[in-house]
Amino acid sequence: MEFNDNLYLATNNGVHILERGADHTKLVPGTKAHSFTIGSLKVLGDKLYAASSDFIFELTTAPSVDLYAPKVTSVTLDGKTYLEFTELVSQHPAIEITISDYNFVDQHVNSFEANINDTGWQKLLAAGMQLSNLKPGGYDILFRVENKGRYSNVTSLTFNVAAPWYSTPLAISVYAALVFILVIAISVYIYIWVQSFHKVFRNNQRQYQKEDLSDAVLKVAEAKKLCSGDDITISEGVDKLDQALLILEPLARGHAALGKEKLSVAISMLQAHCSYMSDMDLDFNISIGETQLKKQLEKDIYSVTYHCVDNSLKHSKATQLSLSISKQQESNSCHDF
Repeated sequence: MEFNDNLYLATNNGVHILERGADHTKLVPGTKAHSFTIGSLKVLGDKLYAASSDFIFELTTAPSVDLYAPKVTSVTLDGKTYLEFTELVSQHPAIEITISDYNFVDQHVNSFEANINDTGWQKLLAAGMQLSNLKPGGYDILFRVENKGRYSNVTSLTFNVAAPWYSTPLAISVYAALVFILVIAISVYIYIWVQSFHKVFRNNQRQYQKEDLSDAVLKVAEAKKLCSGDDITISEGVDKLDQALLILEPLARGHAALGKEKLSVAISMLQAHCSYMSDMDLDFNISIGETQLKKQLEKDIYSVTYHCVDNSLKHSKATQLSLSISKQQESNSCHDF
């Protein structure tokens, strides 16, 4: 169709214009993505319209010259304005951008659109934009000019928003190091604290042993004097020696000595002591009934039991320790698993 001394051609790939004196056609911007059929061009008064399947174009004011792509004129971040836009990094989650199409004639006809990180095109109300509350990371913003359904080429602006100092990899590494040092310090403190209790316990134990040893020496000395007399004093001397023996036996055997305690009570105390000293799962089962055992037999049973349990705790890598002491008819049975 001829209009205003130019020839307009409707095709499946937009509307093309052959200007007077030109030897080639040009595509009318904005129409390439549309298909036009015969009769889709229509002159109404002094205006030319082209109708596609989903849009109507006014070609009267649509010259064949493409719209100029917008230019980013300035970027303001961290209180500074930049005119060069390479490797922009903002330390704050806010940025201000100004753009222009350098069209100073009929500027009100054009409008700007922006697409942030491929989230879709949005129309701008002014020749620029202000962004705030940006999350740390990279941003790629595309700008274009729109004019009555025609679009210019896009202009890209890339920048990064830095993460706060307290969430940087270096800060996280420092946090991890501080936590590690804190855990080590707490562990050392607990270890020293427990060792101090053990030290006090050992000191008290040595003090008690000294006192018991002194008491035993006095009883032996008294027994010596009494044994040099008559039958009555000899009997008293023997009793003093028995008392001294009760004191000396635990000192000689260490913790394996039963002393004056009953067997069942001593086994219960041994279980409590083992549960404190080890994380091993303990299962002590004592079933000797109400039968009174000979004192020496109880001492021997406890001594064997103590050494079995002590060796298991010190030298094995087991996670469970089971001890069973039972009376079977006229014999006693002791099992350590």
